[in-house]
Amino acid sequence: MQGIIIILFLQVLMLLVFFFFQRKNINLFSIFCFLLMPFPFLLGMYFNSFNENICYSKVMFNLNDSSKIAILLNSKKIKDEYIKKLEDMPINGYESQCDKLEEFTTGIHVFLENHTNEIFD
Repeated sequence: MQGIIIILFLQVLMLLVFFFFQRKNINLFSIFCFLLMPFPFLLGMYFNSFNENICYSKVMFNLNDSSKIAILLNSKKIKDEYIKKLEDMPINGYESQCDKLEEFTTGIHVFLENHTNEIFD
């Protein structure tokens, strides 16, 4: 989301500079600014992809860690609840929202940690 805001801000700024200098008859600078306009878009794409990759890394970490905990607990009831929760994961293919996945997997992780504390206390 931050990348999109950066893109929009820089695009508007470049358009304003373009129109300001065009009015002053400095066409070379305005053409230069116009040619630079795709770069904020590419910069925003990079920042968005970086944030998404970090988010999916957190999701994978939570799933990996919670799977290890579920295996070590050795309780059929908890494993069945864990499987049921995994089946309810909000996956919509390429339209999946990473924030929702991260929140969901964090909830599963907390659920298993709570059961770990109940068993080992």
